[in-house]
Amino acid sequence: MQGQCWRKIKMNKNEIADKILSLSLERGAGKAQCVVTSQIKTEIYYEQGKISLLRTLFNNTVTIKVLKNQKKGVVAQNTFENPEKAVDEALSAAEYAKPDDAEDICDEINTKTFTEGNLEPDREAMYNGLVKFISDSKQKYPKISFDSITIEHLLITRLYKNTNGVSMEETRGFYVFSSMFMALDADKTSSFNASEAVFLDPKTDFMSLGMTERLLAETEKQVDTKTLDGKFVGSLVITPQCMEDIIGTVEGNFLSDGVLMNNTSLFKDKLDKQVASQNVSIYANPLTPGLAGGYSVTGEGFAAENMAIIENGILKNFILSRYGAKKTGLQRSKNEGGCLVMTPGEKSLEQIIKNTERGILLNRFSGGEPGVDGDITGVAKNSFLIENGKITDALSETMISGNLASMLMNITDISNETVTNGDYVLPYVKIDKVTISGK
Repeated sequence: MQGQCWRKIKMNKNEIADKILSLSLERGAGKAQCVVTSQIKTEIYYEQGKISLLRTLFNNTVTIKVLKNQKKGVVAQNTFENPEKAVDEALSAAEYAKPDDAEDICDEINTKTFTEGNLEPDREAMYNGLVKFISDSKQKYPKISFDSITIEHLLITRLYKNTNGVSMEETRGFYVFSSMFMALDADKTSSFNASEAVFLDPKTDFMSLGMTERLLAETEKQVDTKTLDGKFVGSLVITPQCMEDIIGTVEGNFLSDGVLMNNTSLFKDKLDKQVASQNVSIYANPLTPGLAGGYSVTGEGFAAENMAIIENGILKNFILSRYGAKKTGLQRSKNEGGCLVMTPGEKSLEQIIKNTERGILLNRFSGGEPGVDGDITGVAKNSFLIENGKITDALSETMISGNLASMLMNITDISNETVTNGDYVLPYVKIDKVTISGK
């Protein structure tokens, strides 16, 4: 039944897009683009000690962009019905917009179709994998209490078409594991922790996904925590899961459309110059084989390519859309970022910890967005103190402050181990000269 629904959508979405583009031109648009997306989600949900839900959800969206006299109108709707109304609303929005010479649509003429992953869910494997994960968790980590566990299969098909003749279609089928949990020990509890991974093989042992097993083991140790006294300058040993968030913050604060267009990025003049330690190479690689969270087509209709962000400490590319590139006079990037791959180092995590005099094993960082100067302050969550080369106490109420740009330059060690959760392939990273404080 689900396969029939997908085939029906596959047949109809080209007709929908063609009709919308035709109507847009007929009613006065100079150019138009249309993105038709359909999603089928099959999910199994565990909460309150039992598997409580098995369901399939359907979601369709259409996003229309029209240009009339260099004025843009955009409309999104969650139905394939009434394209005439949607086109009229987009044209009406354009009438009230200001002209912008940077506005355009994809002009890289391609007609391509990409299909990746498993298009049909294996419900039996999803269920059996969840049952096994729950059983293994109870046996190996008896203090863990799950708030929720979700296993999903997502089938997403996305068609980009425009009046320049571009037609780019991508269909991806993959699984998502997510869990939220805490540890209970008599009257003591840990703070909440979470693990998430994207994967292709439904028969994968869920315990092995991403950092899941390590996080379960560490959470059991977090029912007893220590609050630091005073302040010191030390090291952060950042886990891959946390490192993804930090690199994402670097992308947003230094490399993206907004900060480059408004001229607030500290890296605006740093292309082909050093911005990180020489041992740092970071790539946005959406075409990495086996990376379930990858993509082949950008949101603007361009074919995605792998791309170096930082290579041997040198900034190689910004993450700019077509619009951002036009506004800044810089080059459009080969992809939209994410799908992070970082070159591993030569030392094991154990060696890196052993060589750390005092610092934190940082699993999660909770803080606001950095200022335009890159200064960043927040709380270390689900983290541990490192003293004299050993991981010691679980921490609470511990603050971290530093400067994001300086932190990149102060990366001193990178582990030879990497972790993948389907969205990234990242190692553990040590950063020196960070201010750490307690009460």
